[in-house]
Amino acid sequence: MTMYINILKPEELQMTLQQLDAAAQDVINAGQAREEAYGNKADLVKQRTTLKTDVDLTESEAIMNIKGEGKSAYAEMPGGEKVYLTNETAREAYRKMASQEQRKSLALVEADINALEVIYYQASDKWQTVKAASDAIQAKANLQAAMLTFMAKQG
Repeated sequence: MTMYINILKPEELQMTLQQLDAAAQDVINAGQAREEAYGNKADLVKQRTTLKTDVDLTESEAIMNIKGEGKSAYAEMPGGEKVYLTNETAREAYRKMASQEQRKSLALVEADINALEVIYYQASDKWQTVKAASDAIQAKANLQAAMLTFMAKQG
């Protein structure tokens, strides 16, 4: 019975209450960090979609600016220089060159999204760890409450 009495000492009960308060705050903080990471991702996904559309439009415009046909197809570069686009590889390079700025921006946004994914998974892992610790403290509090109830009934 002494073992039971030790866990029911006022300082033990007070410590459990403090642990419950701290655990609740930890769960809230970890949850907010997870939500923040997810919220930032939504903005970046919107940017990514816009940039992909910009890339498509710029590349379509570049293709439409190709003059001539077949082996005589060419494009005029910003300095007025003619670049012949005699095969698919050359046309692909021209198309990608026309959209290089948008592609760079898109790559940066995608890198940010990937970094946020890592942050989100780290925050989720932390939340799960904090939640498990909180559950253990809650179990201890439930045990103490049950023991106090039992002892009160014994009278």
